[in-house]
Parts: sequence; structure tokens; C-alpha cells
Amino acid sequence: MKVNLLDLDAIPRQGGAVIYRVVEDTAILLNLDNDYYYSLDPLGSEIWSMCNGTRTLGSMLDRVCAEYDVTRERARGDLLELFDDLRREGLVTFAGVAA
Repeated sequence: MKVNLLDLDAIPRQGGAVIYRVVEDTAILLNLDNDYYYSLDPLGSEIWSMCNGTRTLGSMLDRVCAEYDVTRERARGDLLELFDDLRREGLVTFAGVAA
């Protein structure tokens, strides 16, 4: 299931079967359910650290736009694409998403 592209109220949380470590600004994730490793670049690592079940996608988008030279439209598209990938790989779950 894709994240609803209009639902910036969705609240991501790191998956329970995921362990991770940050090495030189790169997050290395291991999904214990499938034994696959994933890596996130420095911005992805920063976003990953915000996946604590308290921040909405909208608040993450606001932070990215405030800290980086990017249009809101571009940041929104990239953020939602990242979260679609993370969800598909079982790395995050969401609260506040309409079924």
C-alpha cells in the first residue's frame, strides 16, 4: 500500500524488526525479517532519525524545506517516494493513514 500522497498527517515509525547504525552520516539498516541491508545517505539518515512515531510527514517536509535549498514540491515528491520505498521494504509503519 502506498502512502496517500495527500496525507502529510501520516506518522512514520521505524519498523520493529529493523536495527540500524549510523556510520559517517550514512544509516545502515538491517531488516531482521528478510536479512536485507539498506543504506541511507546523510539526508535519508536525518529523515530516518525523525521516524520515531511523533512526527508527521508534513513536519518532516517542513524541516527539510527549512534546512535545504529545495522547492517544497520537489522535497514533497522525494520524501513520499522515500517513504513508499521504506514501507514496501518493511522498514517503517504508519499511524494516521486512512485505509
